[in-house]
Amino acid sequence: MNYKMKSKTLYLFLLSFLLFSIFSYSQTNDTAHRICLTHRMSEINKSRFKPSNVNYREVSTIDVEDYIVIPVVVHVIHNDGNENLSDQIIKSQIDVLNEDFGHYGNFVNDPRGEDSKIRFCLAKRDPDGNPTNGIIRIKSTATDLLMDNEMLTKDLSRWNPEKYLNIWIVKSIDGDVTTQGYSYMPSLSGGPSFDGDGIVMVYKYFGRFSGFHPDYELGRSCTHELGHYFDLMHTWGGDDFDHGEGNCFDDDGIKDTPNCSTVYYSGTPFCYHPYQCGNTRMIENFMDYSFDSCMKLFTPGQNQKIKNSIITYRTTLVSYNNLIETGCIEMYDSINSNNTVDIYPNPASDRLIFRTHLIKDTSDLDITMYDLYGRIVFIKTYSNLSKSTIEQALFNIQPGIYIIKGVFGGAGFTQKIMIVSSF
Repeated sequence: MNYKMKSKTLYLFLLSFLLFSIFSYSQTNDTAHRICLTHRMSEINKSRFKPSNVNYREVSTIDVEDYIVIPVVVHVIHNDGNENLSDQIIKSQIDVLNEDFGHYGNFVNDPRGEDSKIRFCLAKRDPDGNPTNGIIRIKSTATDLLMDNEMLTKDLSRWNPEKYLNIWIVKSIDGDVTTQGYSYMPSLSGGPSFDGDGIVMVYKYFGRFSGFHPDYELGRSCTHELGHYFDLMHTWGGDDFDHGEGNCFDDDGIKDTPNCSTVYYSGTPFCYHPYQCGNTRMIENFMDYSFDSCMKLFTPGQNQKIKNSIITYRTTLVSYNNLIETGCIEMYDSINSNNTVDIYPNPASDRLIFRTHLIKDTSDLDITMYDLYGRIVFIKTYSNLSKSTIEQALFNIQPGIYIIKGVFGGAGFTQKIMIVSSF
C-alpha cells in the first residue's frame, strides 16, 4: 500500500471514529439525556386524580379564535442555593415560551411548525388582588422534591390552578439533578381539579442561557412539560419507564407527527434524524427528547389538540374575567387588537413584521409608533406595497407597551404591541 493510500485510509478511519464517538455520546451518555417524569408521576399519583369540575360554559370565556393568554406564577422553592434563580432568568423562560408557542424568534424556524396563538404572562395580581411580579420565593429544604410526597413541596406555595399556571422551581427531584421536570396531562389528572396541577422544573433546565447545562440552555425543557400540561404525549406515543410503550405499534395520536419508536436522544452538532417505523423521525418536535438546539416546533395537529385541551379543561384559566383578575388583560387586549395590517410577533423583542394584503393594487404603508405617554418612538413609510412582508428592526427601544397607528389602502388601524427584552 503506497503512502497516499495509507494516508487516505487513516483519514477515513479517524473521521469514522470521530463521528461514531460524537454520535455515541449523544445517544448513550446518561448525563446528557432528557428525563421527563410525567408518566412516572402520573402512575404514582393516579389514585389522587379527580374528575375535572371546570365550568366549561363560563360566560366570560374568550373567543377561541383569539390569541389566548395564560397567567403564570413561578414558585421558587430554594435553600439559598443555585436553585434560587434570578428574576432575569425566570423572565427569559417566559420569553422562550412565547417564542416557542408563537413559532417565532431566532431559534424557531422550521416551516412544519406554526403559531399556536398561545402566549404567557407573569401574573400582575395575586389571588387577593394585590400587585405581584408573578415570582414567589420560599426558602425550604423541600426544594429537594420527593416523588412520593410532592405536595410537601407544592403546598409551600400554590395558587388556584383554575386561575394560574403554577410552575415550581426546585433543586432536585428525589435528589437527582439530571431529571429535568414533569407535568400532568389533564385527560388523566382532571386538570385544575387536581391539587398538584402545574409544572415542576429542576432549576438547571429553566430559562435561557442560565449557564447550568450546555445541552439544555434554551428553555425547551419547560416548553416540553407545558406540552404535557396541554395534554400532548411524547412523539413516540408511550414512554421508557414502566411498560415499554412507544414502539411502532403505538403513537401519540397526532397525524402530522411521524410515527416513531421509543425514546431517542438526538444531539448537537448534527441533530441526527433516524429512520423509524417507515418515517424520518421529527427530532425537532418539542415533545421529543432532543437537545434544546435541535428543537424547533409544535405541528398544526399538536396545536389543535392544545386548543382542544384548553376548551375542555382550562376555560376559567383563559377567561376574560380571569385575565382581568390576574392582571394579564393588557397583554390579551394588545395581542387581539383589530387591525387591517398583520403585525407580529406580539410580544416582540428585536423586530416587528408588517404583513399587508392588497392583491390588485398598491399603497403606501404609513406607520407611527408611540409610547404610552404619547411620545413618538419612530415614523416610517413603506412605499408601493401590495401583498408584502416588511421587517422593522427595533433598536434601543425599552421593554413596555406601545401603540402603533397606521394607514394602508385608505384604511387606518391601531394596535398595541408589547416589547420585551431581547437576549
